[in-house]
Amino acid sequence: MLPYPLVNFAFFCIGWGWIHVDKWVSTSFILAVLGEIVGMANIVIKYLFPKQGDTILHLIEKL
Repeated sequence: MLPYPLVNFAFFCIGWGWIHVDKWVSTSFILAVLGEIVGMANIVIKYLFPKQGDTILHLIEKL
């Protein structure tokens, strides 16, 4: 994936209208970045917290 400063710059260029892309391209670009953020958060939550917090995650999954 692109380095974050370049991704941020691309977001600004699309938002300011400097880069003209189809709507599906910008939507898929935004969804890919959000998916990457969610994936990283999932990895951090899964491996950073101890197994004691595992019961809390199961409780949240049941809700």
